[in-house]
Amino acid sequence: MKKFTFISIMLLLIISCSQKTNPELVKTLNILVESKKFFQLEEKFLESRHLLSKNYELFYSAIIHNVFNELNDSNNDIARLLSDTDHGICDSMLFRLYETKISNHIKLFEYSEAVDVTQLLINEYDDFIDIENNNYYNQLNLFSALVNVPKQEIIKNQDCLLDMYKDITGLWNISVNVVDIQTNFLFDTGFNFSGIRKSLAKKYKFHLLPADFYVTSFTGMKVDCDLAYADSISIENIYLKNVVFLVYEDADLSFPEYNYKINGIIGFPVIAAMEEIHINKKNQLFIPKIMQDFSIHNLAIDFLTPIVSVNHKSNSMIFKLDTGSDGTLLYSNFYQLNKPEIDANYDLGTFSTFGAGGEVEYNGYFINGTQLEIGNGKATLDSLLVFVDDIGSVDKHFHGNLGQDFIQQFDEMIISYRKSAIDFK
Repeated sequence: MKKFTFISIMLLLIISCSQKTNPELVKTLNILVESKKFFQLEEKFLESRHLLSKNYELFYSAIIHNVFNELNDSNNDIARLLSDTDHGICDSMLFRLYETKISNHIKLFEYSEAVDVTQLLINEYDDFIDIENNNYYNQLNLFSALVNVPKQEIIKNQDCLLDMYKDITGLWNISVNVVDIQTNFLFDTGFNFSGIRKSLAKKYKFHLLPADFYVTSFTGMKVDCDLAYADSISIENIYLKNVVFLVYEDADLSFPEYNYKINGIIGFPVIAAMEEIHINKKNQLFIPKIMQDFSIHNLAIDFLTPIVSVNHKSNSMIFKLDTGSDGTLLYSNFYQLNKPEIDANYDLGTFSTFGAGGEVEYNGYFINGTQLEIGNGKATLDSLLVFVDDIGSVDKHFHGNLGQDFIQQFDEMIISYRKSAIDFK
């Protein structure tokens, strides 16, 4: 069967999907969806939804509810749209809708439903799958291994305050209790799942789930993984059940040249379940029982990746939120927007970066005086690494990776997954 290119899919989205509503509006909204400009998408949708037919309104509402963590509302939008047998939505947009449905199910820990929808995409929508970057079979293997795992649960009956400590690489670690053993794990908002060394997964008697799949590390290296889940873990006075972990070979989380190893990682599904977290300059993590309200809406979740709305020189940008990085990184998308200034004032160099699986060299610049603004927080950062070319698994739409150097300019960072907000004091 003939495979469509990305440009072909975009033309289908823009042209063939706009026959029963304002075509220019559909073109604009679809470009915002595909470029992951979700904050602008929400704003444009709210001001112009009255110009859309009911089913187009449901389509964009489902995507917006998904990225702003209103998952049941998103699934309800999808169900209402699909219940209309004459919905008028073309296949390319249905493909995007089913991708959104998979995302909802995974974040709701509904693994069996995620398998069913992924299989549907593979069987019925293969024209819209980029054969060179096809990750759907890999995802199917991952989700299939989890079909009998109960939903993750969290018990949070009171406020929680705990100390974090920085390891030799400058990354935040927290103490995690597993089978009455305290172990330090990285605390990483940018890690899609939690992870653990295979030797520790066996030691803690996790339920091991062989799975033929791989993860792509920051450096672009593909690392084979299995899965496991813990019946329970605790973080101070917060208790979690049925926590899924990626299981890495010990060697893939070991960096002997730096005398460094990672025991495990507490990643997005656990952190998001906390709903609201505060990190202060004393390296303390506070998780309140009662959450606060926010007047800003600047945090979105792209599948399992938190992204933040960032302003730089009046440009609206999107950065990955990554407490597992000691420094902020700037990607090629940022470089292209600022290329003349960077080329004229800085020297191109070669540097190395490492992640799970090993170390890779890249070309880039170190630049100074970069001012970034997020919510009520504004800071100027020096010695920021700018990548000239696309790297590894980094999404080409992102402008950067927000690290601890920005966060620690402030007395406190507050992240609300419930309210889709991040702010600094």
